[in-house]
Amino acid sequence: MREPLSVDCRQALERAGALLVVEGSAVLRAQAQQQAALELLQARKLGATDRELAEVLVRRIRAAVTELVGTVQPSVDPRALAAAMAEPQPALTGSSPDPPAPPASSTPLLERAEALVAQLAAEPSLTGLEPNPWSVAVACHQRMLALADEDRIAGIAHAVAGARVVAGLRQREVSLPDWLVHHEEQLCRYGGLWIHERLLVSGQDHGLNEGGALARQGVTLLTRLQQIHNGRHAWIGQHLAALQQHLVRCSAGRPLTIVVAGNCQFWPLFQALKVLLPDAHLEAGPTVHLATPEEVEAFHRLLAGVDVLLIHRIQPGYRHDIGLDNRTLAGHLPPGGRQLLLPNIHYEGHHPWIGYAHDPQGQLAALEASSPLGPYHDFLAMQAAARGLSAQDILAAPLHPEIADRIRQHHQHSLEQLRRREIDCAVEISSWIERNHRRVPVSHTCNHPTQAALEALLRRLLEHLEPGAEIDTARLERREYLGALSIPILPWVRQALELEDWAASWGLREGTRPFPIEAQLAASIAFYREHPWIAEQNQQQEKFQSAAAVLETLSSDRGSAPG
Repeated sequence: MREPLSVDCRQALERAGALLVVEGSAVLRAQAQQQAALELLQARKLGATDRELAEVLVRRIRAAVTELVGTVQPSVDPRALAAAMAEPQPALTGSSPDPPAPPASSTPLLERAEALVAQLAAEPSLTGLEPNPWSVAVACHQRMLALADEDRIAGIAHAVAGARVVAGLRQREVSLPDWLVHHEEQLCRYGGLWIHERLLVSGQDHGLNEGGALARQGVTLLTRLQQIHNGRHAWIGQHLAALQQHLVRCSAGRPLTIVVAGNCQFWPLFQALKVLLPDAHLEAGPTVHLATPEEVEAFHRLLAGVDVLLIHRIQPGYRHDIGLDNRTLAGHLPPGGRQLLLPNIHYEGHHPWIGYAHDPQGQLAALEASSPLGPYHDFLAMQAAARGLSAQDILAAPLHPEIADRIRQHHQHSLEQLRRREIDCAVEISSWIERNHRRVPVSHTCNHPTQAALEALLRRLLEHLEPGAEIDTARLERREYLGALSIPILPWVRQALELEDWAASWGLREGTRPFPIEAQLAASIAFYREHPWIAEQNQQQEKFQSAAAVLETLSSDRGSAPG
């Protein structure tokens, strides 16, 4: 007499059977069948015989007769998410034209889940249910995982639909396999996390949370997840509380409370947001590199009542752990408060040889008032001074192809560096710079963006803070907050990057006085001749060595500047 199957073996066979009858697109079925093959292999290791395996495969062959082949599309329209989220009473409405239908690979599965939930809610008898109604939830689980990276909105839709199916079956006391709780746990966990991330971490609402519908579903998913884990995991309660507070704010319609802080770039953003978000309550935090311990303590207290903190990335340990790093600040936000990281706009493409000098002895600060560029340094002028070259020697030299390549490479490298720094930010600006750096001025100095760049950043930021908000930049003050010094642009750079006419006259001192490239180079060369020790202590500086290579190229090119 054959030994009875173990519980683990029986559950593996049940999981395989459910996965083998998953309906949907060819890709979805292939994913499910691959997982089913792993379950069958596990069942064989646990003692299943060929007879049990054959029965599972026979059921699969019978189901295959009626399968329909769908086509795979890359995304689900947001309205499909609204349909999957819909509860009996609320529905998303709008005056916009009906969107195109969701793709065939997802729509039938969502519709089937909705039909099953409706059937469970409407019929007093369960006799009309298919033999394994929970296979719909299994299919939603598989589709959710498949869409996790490809289309997060659609992934949420399938998580919500699958969890509602299981909840409906449990409420009607349908006999469910023991292992289904694993799928339900993942439906609730991923769905809840993704909704929390979308609404509260990245702020990508985009109208999907109309009336708090998405937040309500997140609350439902995380509440069930908390029940599954018996309250053992603190993060579930924290995320649940955050979504509940978000839902309360959606219902009450109270103004958004926003605090803006960071480096010198935050102040113009704060001033513009006050104009563009008149209904929000805005507060300015400290300029982080100048904040005193007392100001930091007051800042922490301020954050306790904040909906959104906008701040630049600040690493742990900043200023001897004064308390301004992003992790510490996030800990002072209330449940539901979110921290959106701003990109630090540092772009060197227009000023490849401008930067900060090494100053091991701390001597340069005393020279800022007499330096032509204040705290910045021109390493090309520094090299020219050491070689006895004049400003005219450099400006008269034609653009050498090697120098042009170096300038273009530096522009691309600067954009790549900015892209890497933007990875965990709520918004990005590098793509705008890449498209517009020829047409408009991007930066006054390497770390002082123009108002044009800041306004481009504002447009992206408002998509998080107030989707659909009207952006009337004519209401903004016509002022370059960071434009006290605008460093002129070398003719080589203008040619190599094909900058438009604005670049020829770019350059100001004290915000109003013209500062042409001829004057800047001449003054900088004279300054470094007066202080040759600056070049001596910057021998290893990358920009200093790059400038040396450029002047070597000129000296080797007959008819150009002497070496």
